[in-house]
Amino acid sequence: MDILYKRGFAVDQHVDAVINSANGFLLLGTSGAGRIRKKSQRLTSGEKREYAALLGKLPECMKNDYLRVYREQRWTPTYAQLGCLRILVSRKGEEIRRGDAVLQRVWSKTDRRPVIHAVGMSYKLCINGSRRLKATPSTLAGALRKALRLADSVGAKSIALPLMCARPTYGVGPKESLRIIRSVFRGFRAKNINKAVICFDNSITADYLKRVLG
Repeated sequence: MDILYKRGFAVDQHVDAVINSANGFLLLGTSGAGRIRKKSQRLTSGEKREYAALLGKLPECMKNDYLRVYREQRWTPTYAQLGCLRILVSRKGEEIRRGDAVLQRVWSKTDRRPVIHAVGMSYKLCINGSRRLKATPSTLAGALRKALRLADSVGAKSIALPLMCARPTYGVGPKESLRIIRSVFRGFRAKNINKAVICFDNSITADYLKRVLG
């Protein structure tokens, strides 16, 4: 597998499939996940009604966290986030565990590439808030392996992914994240994937990229 390193967002790369560093309830927040949310379309009136109805089918703590975060950040829900809610409801509101990954076939009305959510870290939710559940080397490696298998299964020849969970507050720093990603790539036997773009999409990882590449 050829590996390239680029500053920027995974979803902006010219590849067949995008791997997103996700949390267990697929709330599209900042960095690469936020870019996916922003690149997708605003909801129509009918889609807004569906969005509200899907939120109502989620566990109360998950629903409240969506509402709280979107209100605090003043974000606008988009088609990508609607797709994430559809996935959660199809799973009966079950949170995706750390170390797992899930395929989102539709996140945009114009971009047909699949997005694969790899859950390395997550949050412990309660009715009025949340507490971060950090990534570990094990959860990060497990989520990436499953994401690669999903990408390979849909015939992707090229993928892009961020330097996952690469902040100390998320569980691993940039150096450890890159080590884990490279290790998983070395052990993965792909049928289709022959190119991977590792993206450095925030100030911490961009600074690290300068040191890696000199």
